[in-house]
Amino acid sequence: MGRAAAAIFKQWAAATTAYREQQIRLCALHRLERNELDQTRIYRGPLDRAVEKAAELRKQRRLR
Repeated sequence: MGRAAAAIFKQWAAATTAYREQQIRLCALHRLERNELDQTRIYRGPLDRAVEKAAELRKQRRLR
């Protein structure tokens, strides 16, 4: 049981770390300025704008 639990924990830790790194990369991309995005050939699509708009609306609702 000890080895199995250790293996499960290691898998969970690796998955958690990978997920967190992915989230950090996504946040960094969203912080880039428009011209930086153009220089790196990364473009924001309509889905990104929709997500940002939803986040703004949630923030406004919390402030009320």
